Amino acid sequence: MATARASKRNVTRHLRELASEAETILDDGTVLTKAEVLARLLWKHALGFTEVHYDKNKVPEEIYHPPVQWAIDLVYSRLEGRIPQQIVDESSAITAADRVSELAAERINNAAEAAVAVPKPSPTMDGPGDGAQGSERADGEPPVEG
Repeated sequence: MATARASKRNVTRHLRELASEAETILDDGTVLTKAEVLARLLWKHALGFTEVHYDKNKVPEEIYHPPVQWAIDLVYSRLEGRIPQQIVDESSAITAADRVSELAAERINNAAEAAVAVPKPSPTMDGPGDGAQGSERADGEPPVEG
């Protein structure tokens, strides 16, 4: 059975092979690979675009799609030489900022609870107080009276 790392390398290898395959040919005869088509689609979403749909009566209707933030971020990151670690669907997942806020609130609440908590008596003391008569000193000797 192949390891997870080897499986990921195989998937990456196959994706690279598929990306280099021809996908379409432009009117001027230029062959576009799957990777080029994907890059054009990414730019299209990053810049926003208008498409024409036809209704039942064959009437054209223009629909504008505004720029999408994930596409802008991905293009910008790639142009800057950074590789994104993960692309998350905006609508279904919690954002990193929200998760950080939740963790910070949880830590603050835990610190507040710890500050309010009643301290437990130390094991060297017999009862309440600060080592008054009837208790032993920390070194095990009886208290000094004076």
